[in-house]
Amino acid sequence: FPVTIKIVTKAGKIDKRTKLGGSKKKLTKINKMAEFNISGRLTVGSLKKQFEEIFGLELRVYKGKQFADEKATLASISAKKVEDFECKGNIKVGNFEKRFEEATGLKVQVATLANTEGTSGQLVHNESTLAEASRHFRAN
Repeated sequence: FPVTIKIVTKAGKIDKRTKLGGSKKKLTKINKMAEFNISGRLTVGSLKKQFEEIFGLELRVYKGKQFADEKATLASISAKKVEDFECKGNIKVGNFEKRFEEATGLKVQVATLANTEGTSGQLVHNESTLAEASRHFRAN
């Protein structure tokens, strides 16, 4: 289902898009204010796809110590009621992972994509913001 993302341009104007997708060129220009909403209705697979399209990074979602089923909704695999929250590019990776667990009861880790040259599948440093990591690993 569609997800609304807000992109704040350098001039401070909000450019709204109702669906993820479009050209890769546009998506690589997303700055630190890129954001999207996470809710219990999202499937693990669609969350991971959106995260990759926006940030160019892999989001690993766990149920216990195993990877979560990509077809399952976040609410269906969480032991607690999932709170909706926003994912913004200016949040540090470690804070995002902590906030995700607080809101959903599920653990996540942010990693580089499997096809990232030189850093394939490595975890992203917790002190980097999502936007910084996105810019760094898209450039490599």
